[in-house]
Amino acid sequence: MRLPLAEMLSLCLLSLAGCLAGRGQTEVLQARLREQEQTLADVQSQLAKQEQALSQARRDADELRRQLAQADGGGLLPEQSDLLVRVSGIKINGLLTAGVDRDEVAGDDSLFVQFAPHDADGELVKLPGAIDIAVLDPALPESARTVAKWSFNADESRSHWTRGFLGTGYQFTLPWPHEPPRHAELVLHVRLRPVDGREFTATHVLRIEPPVTTADDRQVVRKPIEPTARPAAPTARAPLVESTNWTEGTIPVLR
Repeated sequence: MRLPLAEMLSLCLLSLAGCLAGRGQTEVLQARLREQEQTLADVQSQLAKQEQALSQARRDADELRRQLAQADGGGLLPEQSDLLVRVSGIKINGLLTAGVDRDEVAGDDSLFVQFAPHDADGELVKLPGAIDIAVLDPALPESARTVAKWSFNADESRSHWTRGFLGTGYQFTLPWPHEPPRHAELVLHVRLRPVDGREFTATHVLRIEPPVTTADDRQVVRKPIEPTARPAAPTARAPLVESTNWTEGTIPVLR
């Protein structure tokens, strides 16, 4: 069955119009793509310029800090500024922080404290600063709860930073300033104050061995451990006389 000539011409014209329309849409899409690529290139260029300007500003700020530190011995060095930005808090090492008994009186006479600053990922950061340590006894009235307090400036605290197998950070062995606390459960409060004015604090509940007292309020002194007596040295025995060491006077005579 053959189509009439008019219908065939109509189909051809429709196909040609579709091709032309599709080609026009493709050209429009390509033009928009070129515009977006140009916009992206402009944005990347501006971003590169901004990063370059930011790097130059950081270098200028670092140089000013160095000059300030050299001029009067103060101010922040660039590496110290980086540490200040990184630190997000401090953490007390609960395994190492405890009471210490170093004398002959029953009960802990000192406190061992270990803590360290850390960043948002939990990584340790060696950040210098002033340190305040306080011990509170919650069993006492509010006005008398602070039973011990110590303070160290930035220079003093710097010497207490240690690295060890069990823990790294600030470590302090602190004798009780007056007398040991009377209760076993205490609250430890630590505060780190870097030079930028911020404060990082941490609190830890610890248990100690309080002093043992008698009925008349006297502290019990442990008896020193006496060394065990050594056994007496064995007495020397007379040498055994045998044929290998006979002399003319000891040779037996057959009778």
